[in-house]
Formats: sequence, structure tokens, C-alpha cells
Amino acid sequence: MKVKGLGKSSQQLFAQFIWRIVKIKSDFELPKVVIAFFINPIFFSSSEYWREFRETLFSNFGFKLGFIFPAGDFADVSANWGVAFIVLDSSDKGKGWKRQNEHTWIFDTLYLNRDKQKITKLGEKKLFYWPKQNSLSEWVREPIKNLKPIQQGWDCAQLSSGLKCSDSKGKPSGSLISGSIGYMVNVANNVYNSPTDTWIVSSSTYKGHGFNVTSDNFERAVVNFAVRLNVNDNWISHIDEYHLPNTTLEGYSDYVVDCAVFSLFHSKSNQTSVKDLVGPNHKLYTFINEWFPWSKADIASMADKNNYYEMYNDAVSDKERFMYKWLKKKALSNEAQNVLHAAWKVLVKTFPFRSNFDFYSDGKNGALDLHLMRWDAGWYQINLLLKSAKQEKIPEVEAFRTHYKTLGKKIQSKICYYGILKDEFGHFTRRPEDEAGSYPD
Repeated sequence: MKVKGLGKSSQQLFAQFIWRIVKIKSDFELPKVVIAFFINPIFFSSSEYWREFRETLFSNFGFKLGFIFPAGDFADVSANWGVAFIVLDSSDKGKGWKRQNEHTWIFDTLYLNRDKQKITKLGEKKLFYWPKQNSLSEWVREPIKNLKPIQQGWDCAQLSSGLKCSDSKGKPSGSLISGSIGYMVNVANNVYNSPTDTWIVSSSTYKGHGFNVTSDNFERAVVNFAVRLNVNDNWISHIDEYHLPNTTLEGYSDYVVDCAVFSLFHSKSNQTSVKDLVGPNHKLYTFINEWFPWSKADIASMADKNNYYEMYNDAVSDKERFMYKWLKKKALSNEAQNVLHAAWKVLVKTFPFRSNFDFYSDGKNGALDLHLMRWDAGWYQINLLLKSAKQEKIPEVEAFRTHYKTLGKKIQSKICYYGILKDEFGHFTRRPEDEAGSYPD
């Protein structure tokens, strides 16, 4: 497979199995071969990893039909992903995979109701493939792709969370480029990596699967972040890939603003401001939170009222942060305004607790410096304050969560409209009430 240029797919056992069939057909010049098999259908939609394999397979076979069902229908297998049954026919090679001017395959989605002992067709699922340059992951990196690192390795903080440096003994992969305001981990271009492998930090990270955020790609970055964390990963949508958005459609600029506000407050929003964060070999790191959405004057006023004199001096003598200046030029939707106002009320409510909980112990990992006396401390730090002060259920927090959920639903509702995902089925829909609880998860 490597000699024939099948690329990374050569590592996969099931790809080797299929390739052997293709080779037998070719070596023995068989005029008609039909394959019917159960398989992970990931090679239908994965952009680059499976490109050579896909092109070779479909130059020898045509796609006749297929259906997808939860892998959990097999014993001892997770139901979080889908298995496909596929029929390929060599007499129709090259057919059945180019529709709507894109590479498109259509599968039935089948659900086994064990109680009623019947199989129900839920609908049709479309799997798409497009060139790498049209993927969301490439689009978000495009404005900075030619910039070289100015800091790399342990010269910059290699974060594993908002307040912890990686203790990796190997060479860290993260780096910083000129003008960086943070780093976004962004593993792969598919739905199933989104929930766990999409997060933001203010410096760099030890992971190589990410990119720096600058003023040049900021708007793309926040759309990428908000979209990835507002889709449902289930057996129908698991392998879907993200497409670059159609930015010419009505309302897109407002959508960007909603995504920017959303990016500040998610559990994966690890933006922080720290001073003398201890890294490997006792190296100290200091960095600011350019994602802070409020003015230094507002924070200085609160610091003055609470007798936080050092914080007051730091705020009045510092510069405004990137996010505050960016939002100041934008018109905010009602949903975005509600989130920011609710978050501000939480900030005000918790401000008097900052000095008492600047160091926090969870009883397991010892004392953790939350750096709460930094005037631009991020929401990640505020969340740790809420936990340490046992304030997670105060009315201000509950109101914030309600507004934030509403903003997320609004962002979700436009993902397919802007073409970032091509098939809405499975991502946002729910199954009929008579069979509630089993679909799509």
C-alpha cells in the first residue's frame, strides 16, 4: 500500500483488508466483483487521511447502497459511533459518489428497537468529502500559515490547562508567533474530536494539534470554537467533517460576534492571566488575558471599593485587552448582551472573595494559585473561585447559565445555514416521542 501511494491509511487494518480485495480483483482481472461488508465508514468523509485510499477504491468499485446503525448493536461495543453495511460493485466503478457537485454518499440510518422487536428507518444520512483546503481546520489557519514562531519549546508556557504547565519530559510541541493573543487546540476536522480536543489558553500548549490566534484569524478562530462545541457527537454525526463557512450569507458578521462572546465562558475556555506560573525546572511564566471583555476602568473601580490596591494600580497603568477593544466596535445581539451582563453580575458578586481564595486547595492536589488578584483574570479562574467558595448555585450564576445556553442554541441553529456542516440530520434533531431516549445517542 505504501509503494502504491496509499498514504496514512496504510496503517489501518481494515484498509489493508479492503486493499487486498482490490489487488486480487486487479491481479486476476476479474470482470465483476461485489463486496458486501460491515465497516467503520470513516473513509467516506475524512478529508486527507483517507484521500488516496478512497480514490483508489472508487476507481475500482461503485457504491451501490449502504445503511448506518449504532455500533452498540454488536455485543460489548460502544454505541457512540456508527457501523455501516455497504455494498460495492466493480461493474459500476466510479458511480454513486459524485452528487450535488461534491463527493456525496447517501446512507439509510436504521435503529433497532429491542422492546418492539422492529427496525425503524430514521432518515437518510449524507456523508461528504471535500478537498483539504475547503475544511474548517485549514480555513482557520490560512491567515497565519506563513508566520514563523518567535518562541517555542520551554521559552513559552506549555499549558495543559489554564493554570498548569505540562510536566511532559519530551519536547513540547506548542509555540508562539508574533501578535499571538492565545492558542487554540484543534484536533482533526471532525465532530468526534470536538468535545474533548477543542480548547483555548492564553499562552501556548504542549499539544501540537492547534494554532495561534492573532488579530488576523481571531474571527475565524471564535467561529471554529463555538461551532465545534455546539454540535452533538452521536452515532449518526460522529464522523462528519467541518466545511469552511459561507461568509457572504446574511447575518454572518453578527454570527461572528455571538461566537466571540460564546468563546469566553465555556468550560473549554481556559484563558487566564497569571504572574510567575511555575513550569518545569522551576521556570516562571507571566502572561495576560487578551480575551478579557471588560474595561480596566471598570475593574479598577471595583478594586478600589474592595481595597485591592495592587490590583487597582495594575489596572489603571495597564492597557485595554484585545477582546474589550474588539467588542466595543461591534453591535451585540440581545443574546450576547444578556450573557455579558449576566457574567458581569457574577464578577461583581464574587469580587469580594478574591483575596480570600487567591490560593485554593481541593483537598487532593494541594494548594493551587488561582492568580485572582490579576485584574484581567479569566472566566476559568472565576469558575475555580465559585467552586472553592461553594458559590456555584447562587442566583447570578444560574441566570448566567440560562443566558449562555440560549446563546449556544442560537449559534447551533445557524451551523448548517452557513454550510459549516452539510447535513443537519443527526446533529440537532431528536427522534419521535414514541421512541424517546434512544436516538440519536
